Amino acid sequence: MGYRVRTMSVICIGPFCIPWTALWPIFIILFKPLWRLVGRYFNRFGMSEEKVFVEQFKDTTVTENYLTLDNESEWENVIGQDRLTLVRYTASWCKPCKRIEPYFLDLYEKFPTVQYVTVDVDKFPTLAVENGAIAIPHFLLFRAGKTLGKSSGVDEVALGTLIARNLD
Repeated sequence: MGYRVRTMSVICIGPFCIPWTALWPIFIILFKPLWRLVGRYFNRFGMSEEKVFVEQFKDTTVTENYLTLDNESEWENVIGQDRLTLVRYTASWCKPCKRIEPYFLDLYEKFPTVQYVTVDVDKFPTLAVENGAIAIPHFLLFRAGKTLGKSSGVDEVALGTLIARNLD
């Protein structure tokens, strides 16, 4: 009985020999820039799913209790109201902020009595620092100017619990 020696199939290019099973990862790494380019090309013809979801909430029914802070003079009026106000600190470049945005908009339907305010930390860095928004996304819950609670990061359960715990 003879023993059969198994050899690995390799592709040799000059002095380098590469097993054929290692070609797929190399192929993927080399063509990653091409896939990004193709993705950008097709994405310019339509909106991404994230943008489509956010666009559907830009009607007047949502904006009654949904406010984007435009100037710092509005800040005291916004948080000084005698109702729950959930303030979201965000930035346009923040990926986790974009990931939790659909859930933030869903909270509007679950808790319609709460006022929702978005603060861009790039436009209002002093407000972010004063209220301890070191990492974003950062959420603060106010009533009559007093902070009732806070939540950081993309934790949907903690955010929903924060509001539910403080409802009348």
